[in-house]
Amino acid sequence: MEIKLSTNIGDIKIYYGEDCGWSFSTAVRTEMPGVDIVDIELSPIGEAEKVPPSFTIYSKCEQIRPSLYRWTPLIENMCLPPDWLCEVYSELAWSVPINTAIGEASVNTATFSISDAFRKVITKLGINEYTSLPSYTAEFFTVPESPMGAQKISVRIDTRAIPYYEAINSGAEWLEQMPEYKPCMVPECALEPLYSTWYNFHQDIHDAPIIKECAEAVKYGMKTVIVDDGWELECLGGGLYRYCGDWEPAKSRFPNMAEFVEKIHEQGMKVMLWFSVPVVGDDSKLAKRFGKMTLTRRAKLKTSILDPRFPEVREYLKNVYVTALKEWKLDGFKLDFIDNISLRGNPDPAFEDNYAGRDYKSIPEATDVMLSEISAALREIKPDIMIEFRQGYIGPAIRKYGNMLRAADCPADVLRNRLRTISLRLTSGKSAVHSDMIEWARDATPEFAALQFLAILFSVPQLSLKIEDLTPEQSRMMKHWIDFWVKHRETLMFGKLIPLEPECCYPVVTAVGADEAITAIYSPNRVVDFDGSKTLYVVNASGESRVIVNSSIASYKVELYNTFGEKLSEQELASGAAMLEIPLSGYAKLNTL
Repeated sequence: MEIKLSTNIGDIKIYYGEDCGWSFSTAVRTEMPGVDIVDIELSPIGEAEKVPPSFTIYSKCEQIRPSLYRWTPLIENMCLPPDWLCEVYSELAWSVPINTAIGEASVNTATFSISDAFRKVITKLGINEYTSLPSYTAEFFTVPESPMGAQKISVRIDTRAIPYYEAINSGAEWLEQMPEYKPCMVPECALEPLYSTWYNFHQDIHDAPIIKECAEAVKYGMKTVIVDDGWELECLGGGLYRYCGDWEPAKSRFPNMAEFVEKIHEQGMKVMLWFSVPVVGDDSKLAKRFGKMTLTRRAKLKTSILDPRFPEVREYLKNVYVTALKEWKLDGFKLDFIDNISLRGNPDPAFEDNYAGRDYKSIPEATDVMLSEISAALREIKPDIMIEFRQGYIGPAIRKYGNMLRAADCPADVLRNRLRTISLRLTSGKSAVHSDMIEWARDATPEFAALQFLAILFSVPQLSLKIEDLTPEQSRMMKHWIDFWVKHRETLMFGKLIPLEPECCYPVVTAVGADEAITAIYSPNRVVDFDGSKTLYVVNASGESRVIVNSSIASYKVELYNTFGEKLSEQELASGAAMLEIPLSGYAKLNTL
């Protein structure tokens, strides 16, 4: 069957099976000039609930401007591929249902946002070879679903000729305003520099070395430590996850977790603890208890994935975190591997026993209930609890439960850390976007090491390096840039974010605050405009010392600082273009006279 609708991108067609047993009702409404919303309502015929039919919406996008690039939340290559080679997907624990076609000068051509961020939705936004214009496809209910009642799905189509980042922000705000996606509160502590044990210790962690490191970290302005994977392992070796699920501190590593946390608190830092939420190891006590309450098996890791549709599973996991919070006085949780709560193409084990023991048939629905219950229980005890989730579980549903969204792992990779934090910022509203933990080689010059920090300037910095191994110059550099970030946090995190040229990996990024603007240059030979309306900081992460500033005001003052924050010189310049010699990994401060 086919339904044809007229929208701001041209005709949209909806395809579904003729004998699917569901009725479809559709409408197009205009939210504002240039923004149309397609509403699709489907209802089961003859029964209260049925397995929903798969259906597809498609458009050749014949009424939009030519496009050059494509932005999606998790793909770092901004090329616009052919429409038969551009499939991405989103669901509760993966990505955000937003796709953007970008034209000349980083201007939005069309941004598509979908209201269903719970179930798997497959989207395709790519070039049609016959028209040289993008085409757009969205496929719904493509994986086995449990029986359900009437459903409503909306697709928002924004064709306004505005900067691409404003169109993405607008789509994310549209989702955020829906009651089912209301973001949780972000406490002040989620916006403070953080120390992580992962890259510097990995799983070989013990209480005493961490206490020693935290005593130094707090001197640099780091306010929280994440104790990552390893605190639950008695020994290291093959099949490290085979004991996951019991969540008992290893006596040889953390003989008294409550005492350890207390010592960290005495030093002025908060403590977060890592948990791999759905993972149950083959050799854990939990495996014997919940051995058949699982979704899939990960043979190589000697683990299985718990099924949240069982109320016993949800209650157990909630009690694990509540007990840890109460008994150990934790300040937050790093909840990992949420994206593993999925069948990943495997048959649903619930079909064989007709959902026996499960009080939900839908995996996304049960996951949502579980995470909502965990979040609510923890906040009831500690309202400012920190809960971190990792890219790619970053969508509007995830923001209901967690107030910290961290870039996916990219150790010592300045490019990916920049790409991931900036892309995260575009869809995360007021949630605290965190960098992946930064580290650098022991013999790195301070200017080279600083590039790791400058890459993630527009996110909350997480650091994971052994402070005792820092050279004196690295130490001075790190102290300065943490101080700089804290001083300018309001602008960096909550100012208007302007990341230019996404197709070139965001070579120039600006945050505009109330009284200041901060521009980071990540590529040589870029021009920075200065109109004198605000103090402007130009951070040089380009690898070259020459930066061009073009001023529209008669005269202005320039102060130059090195990567340690030391003022090197001051000069006055007239309007027009000027070549500034900004030290590598240093910055310039521009003010009107």
